[in-house]
Parts: sequence; C-alpha cells; structure tokens
Amino acid sequence: MDLSRYFEKDDGSLPEVEIEFERGELVEQAFNYLFELGAVNVTVNGGYLWLRKEMREFPFNGPQDAALVTHDLADSFHVVLGSIRCNDRIVPPLGVLVEPHSLVIDYRMGSDWDRATTGGFINLLKSLINVGGRVSVEKWWGPGGQEDFCRYLGTGA
Repeated sequence: MDLSRYFEKDDGSLPEVEIEFERGELVEQAFNYLFELGAVNVTVNGGYLWLRKEMREFPFNGPQDAALVTHDLADSFHVVLGSIRCNDRIVPPLGVLVEPHSLVIDYRMGSDWDRATTGGFINLLKSLINVGGRVSVEKWWGPGGQEDFCRYLGTGA
C-alpha cells in the first residue's frame, strides 16, 4: 500500500491535512518552520489578514503574522506557499490556513505529486509532529485514510 491515491489523480478538490497544537506558540513555531524550509508566499495578491482591533485588512508579511492569530489580534488567514524543500525535493504549492491552535494544509492533487514529493510531504508532516502537532486527515479521507497516513507517519490511528 502506498499513498499515491491521495495525491496523484487531480479530481479538482483540495484535500486537507489538519495539524493541531496544544499551544499557540507551537502553531507559530510550525508556521515559521515552513519558511525555514524555503517557503515563499505565492498567494495571488500576496494575501491579507483581518486585524480585529483596527477593523481593517493588513497585507501578509511573513511567518511572524501567525502570532497575530494566536494572540487573538487577527482572524485566521490562508496563504499559498511554494518552494518548500523536503528530502531535497520541492513539494508542490501548499495552501496553509493559520488558526489559533492549528495549521490546515491543503494541496492540489495531480501529476506534480510523485513518490519523492509525497515522501517529502510525509517527512514535513513528521517534522510538524515533532514540533508538537497531531496530524489528522480523517475529516477529508475518512477513517481508512487516517489509518493509511498514520502508518506512514508512524503514529497511532
């Protein structure tokens, strides 16, 4: 069994992988880690946050913006990050929703995903587990998908 069925056939959807953290500072650390791996913001128009106190949009500036969410100063925001390098391979662009206690990663299935890029993505998820995250794909792929991912992540279902 491999994970190719979760990545290689573009069905037009954007599957989601949720990584939950017990504390906001771990969300910040995990989001920053993506940039340490070479992440570049490729969001159309750069992306924006909604600042609560000022009641206005604010342009996304980088990984430090996660702290605005975890400190309840901004609403959750979504950016698309390209150029993330795992296992000496660049994984296809990943959408990342930053929430107060989680990162939700979405990805476009398709031919950009092969064994090496999928393996790199799994290693990325393992690194986020090491930061303190709990990975779940069950909302998207169901219990069977969760079991498959857990097998590759080396975690319990």
